[in-house]
Amino acid sequence: MMKTEEGFQTFEDQLTLDQLKEDYLLLRSSLEEGHAGLYAHRSKTEIDTEFDTLHSRLNSPITLLDFYKIIATFIDFIADGHTSVNFNTQLRELVYHEIGVFPIQPSLINNRFYVYRNFSENNSISMGTEILKIDNISVKEIIENLLPFVFIDGFGYKRKFRLLEKNFSKLFPLVYGAKNTFEIECRVFGSKEIKIVELQAMTIEEIKGIQEKRFPEILSDSLFDLTIHSAINTAVLRIGTFNSGKAMAKLTGIKRYENEDKFTKFLKKSFRRINEEKVETLVIDLRGNTGGRDDYGALLYSYLTETDFQYYDGLYLKKKKYDFFKTTNNNSLNFILSLIRKEETDLGFRIHNPFFMPPLYKIHKKQKNAFEGDLFILIDGGSFSAACELLTTCHRFQRAKFVGEETRGAFIGNTSGLMANVRLPNSKLIIRIPMFRYMMPVSQENNHRGITPDYEIKSSIEDIVDGKDTALKYTLEHLTTML
Repeated sequence: MMKTEEGFQTFEDQLTLDQLKEDYLLLRSSLEEGHAGLYAHRSKTEIDTEFDTLHSRLNSPITLLDFYKIIATFIDFIADGHTSVNFNTQLRELVYHEIGVFPIQPSLINNRFYVYRNFSENNSISMGTEILKIDNISVKEIIENLLPFVFIDGFGYKRKFRLLEKNFSKLFPLVYGAKNTFEIECRVFGSKEIKIVELQAMTIEEIKGIQEKRFPEILSDSLFDLTIHSAINTAVLRIGTFNSGKAMAKLTGIKRYENEDKFTKFLKKSFRRINEEKVETLVIDLRGNTGGRDDYGALLYSYLTETDFQYYDGLYLKKKKYDFFKTTNNNSLNFILSLIRKEETDLGFRIHNPFFMPPLYKIHKKQKNAFEGDLFILIDGGSFSAACELLTTCHRFQRAKFVGEETRGAFIGNTSGLMANVRLPNSKLIIRIPMFRYMMPVSQENNHRGITPDYEIKSSIEDIVDGKDTALKYTLEHLTTML
């Protein structure tokens, strides 16, 4: 339980009608004033109507958990992957670090839940086991109920599966209630046997301890790597993130990331080697790349381009200064915004130097050792944000063929950059509001999906159990026929 001014907060706390209305008013005013992409995927009329519908639902006292569910459904309607709602940190930590989370990471295939990693003490639940029910609730129902809590850019519920896989263990107890044990009904992989098993909830610390022993590959994978397949004159360049090693070490707690090559150095070395070995075909793996630094995407494309290019069409703020910062403990952000050069336009205030990075609208030049051969890019529902800006650029110049699954990030750009965290006064829910709208030089009209693959390739549970990388295997085996 979390200590507040009024006492201890629990998921079942009742919020009065007046408290709900006060939280609603701050939610609406903050989003309308600050969210730069509030109308990127929905019209203003649609958003206003949904705000009114949300308000009409708050007609009697409800629990904190029910209010969270209502707000999450509204955030999902906005269709912006960088916007989110979450419980106060202390309440989440109660679940994550004291009560425990669901101890299995799934592979979700065709709305079915298969065991990918089992962190529990019950070793009889092997990879590939299909979980049919959790606490007597069908997995199909659970997935349908959790999807509104998984936020993407634009539309398409199947694009949510990769993020739901990643977040399931934490999300399930938050939505369905934190508890010490879970009862699962499952079908053993490779047989028709169905059994009932009880699993103990596990804290994040306990899961990390199991990771180190049972799944050491989680901690040993590099952020970036290059593999040359000399027999087919092909290179595979895996870019796991557009964040720096130091940033990833801080985000993940994996300290060895601090010692990895800087991204700029890694690219320079990699493309020099690709050129020296006269590689004819390049496969770039951006699966699971959730983004990071904006300039890293532009830098990577400068090693792929056939001509000089402009990366962004525009980057916009709604206002020069924000009133809601004063009442939501974000007032320091106004100072940060004051340092950014911007000009007023019909679309808002066009930004020129966010975070003092190189000019956004400069013409980028082709790099020495730039790759000029055939290019394939692996994508999936984990590809997001800055990774999708690069993908859009490759698509715009028809530079690559895409293999895998539709991305979580949108084709037209995203709303991200500077983030304001708004704490609602009574529920203590945290609303994350992205302040910068990144617009790519493509049509913004009626374009609300991700980057779609030219070749849609999905893994079966048999592939996953056998350790097969289906999309990469398909690409390497069909290089000549996919051109």
